[in-house]
Amino acid sequence: MNQIVSYKLFRYWTFILLVSVLIVGVLFYFTHFVIPRLASSEVNYLIIPQELTQTTDKVTCTSDKVKEIITQSELVYKKLKHQREAQVKGQPSQVNPWAPFIYPYDYFPPTLTCPFSLERIGGLGDGGKWVCGVEQYASTPCTIYSFGISYETSFEVEMLRRTTCEIFAFDFTVDEIVGIPEELKSRIHFSKLLGGTGDSENETRLSSAMNFNGHSHVDILKMDIEGNEAPMFHQIVREFGSRLPFTQLLMEIHGIIKDGKSFGVLYKFFEKLEKAGLRSFRNELNISPMVVWNDSSLALCEYSFLNINQYCRF
Repeated sequence: MNQIVSYKLFRYWTFILLVSVLIVGVLFYFTHFVIPRLASSEVNYLIIPQELTQTTDKVTCTSDKVKEIITQSELVYKKLKHQREAQVKGQPSQVNPWAPFIYPYDYFPPTLTCPFSLERIGGLGDGGKWVCGVEQYASTPCTIYSFGISYETSFEVEMLRRTTCEIFAFDFTVDEIVGIPEELKSRIHFSKLLGGTGDSENETRLSSAMNFNGHSHVDILKMDIEGNEAPMFHQIVREFGSRLPFTQLLMEIHGIIKDGKSFGVLYKFFEKLEKAGLRSFRNELNISPMVVWNDSSLALCEYSFLNINQYCRF
């Protein structure tokens, strides 16, 4: 009897071991061979006909028209800020973030009218970003810092194709950047680092990266770092105050909003963004976590901000 039981246990654990090895093997194959191969191949949606990328001529950012747009947008911001403060009554942590007819990000709508062209750059769905004034970078030297790329580089590819920008990309989850056509690789530089506060050996602060590369200003800062965007931005403010060293911020906010307390954290984060001079000109909900994992608390939203203190750095 004991021999039979032992034999059955042996067969059971052998089966479990084989299944585990198979699963690990499949995951290894997909993550190291299939996904990089798909990402590195140029898919059709990244090859955009030239006639569809002809943007308007470069606008003088010191023109009266641009100044008027910024001034009017600031009035819109102050109005909506007043409405928001009146609704939360100074106690954002007491707000029901999932009250009927209002979504957490409805408290922070875009208020700035982009004074230049407004265009979504990159592939459809996750990965594309809204940029203000892409034509401003068509012939002017510019610098982009992109934190968080994984295998989705459609934004970087299109910016490289349509501008003279040089891109510095950072991501600790991959060993190399993929999907960049050979003729564009000389203008993109990859570091296997996570954007953050610099408190671990795998993290880098924005200031550290800029100092290392010899930059005093970044034209576009992209942050898609899976929840680390708030600590990283707090660190930037601690170092730079209201004199932020970038013109545009393209950031996916990974809010986990379950109750008033967590909404209060998000509320204060937006207050800090606005106090530093950032005004959003576009946002875009990412509802895939809600659909895939059926969890409404995973509130993700893409935001594009213009630094109104340095919008004329084109």
